[in-house]
Amino acid sequence: MASLQQINHVIVHVPAYHLYLDATSGYAPAGTIPLPDANHPVIFVGAHSETARTPGDAPEASGMTGMETVSIAKDGSLKAQETLHLTGYEAWFWKDLLARIPMSEYGAVLHHVMAQSGLMTQSVHLKTSPTHTLSDPFTLQSTWKTAPGVPLTAASRIHLHYGLNTASLRNLTARLTSTTVRYPVFMPYGHAQWNSTLDLPKGYSWDVKDADPQVKNSAGVFDEKIHLLAPDKLEVTSSMRLAHMVYSPEAYPDLYKLVSEAMALEQEGFAVKATS
Repeated sequence: MASLQQINHVIVHVPAYHLYLDATSGYAPAGTIPLPDANHPVIFVGAHSETARTPGDAPEASGMTGMETVSIAKDGSLKAQETLHLTGYEAWFWKDLLARIPMSEYGAVLHHVMAQSGLMTQSVHLKTSPTHTLSDPFTLQSTWKTAPGVPLTAASRIHLHYGLNTASLRNLTARLTSTTVRYPVFMPYGHAQWNSTLDLPKGYSWDVKDADPQVKNSAGVFDEKIHLLAPDKLEVTSSMRLAHMVYSPEAYPDLYKLVSEAMALEQEGFAVKATS
């Protein structure tokens, strides 16, 4: 890392991928540099030295975009197909995680992730784009099915656990509400969007009206759009746009409010009614 007075830090640069690595960091996921190294001037040392800047830490540079289609059976089981595109820290988190396990165990990892979000899967399948592709988004594609649950009735309510990872949000709020620990909170994504389309079996319809609730403060913005595409087909889109990727203890109240109210919106149920 360069300044007018001195070079105060040395990191690694891989020219073939224009990739920066800081081996002194015990916290940055593999393939990233810690945020204090971001957007700083550097000098490439070599026969023909030159100056440059490390990548920035703008929230828009790190995120996730997902789409899923979920079919709900009369016995309460769910069958889904999902595609998730990850960039920045989100991509490197998953690349680092999956690099540590054999491909044969990918299904077990997906089962564990789904369990954290409250869904117990009966069968799962996960495949990814090449982990060595550094310039394109990292893509996860999955199919999964849950075991039969409570059969649908006129009084049934479906509680959605899709969109933002609510398990991670619960962990974050637990950290924010600690009375003894006060340290900055790092969010691994700057923006996130998840689109879910949910299909009901024949003879049932959604009892819900279109809505567009929003939570907004200095920490960021959360939107949830609910749209009834057909009597038996519902579309829910969740979107989170953060103002920062690192929040100081002084910013805890607004971040806690943003995350808490976003969780409350996502966990609201949608009523199902019989039409025959």
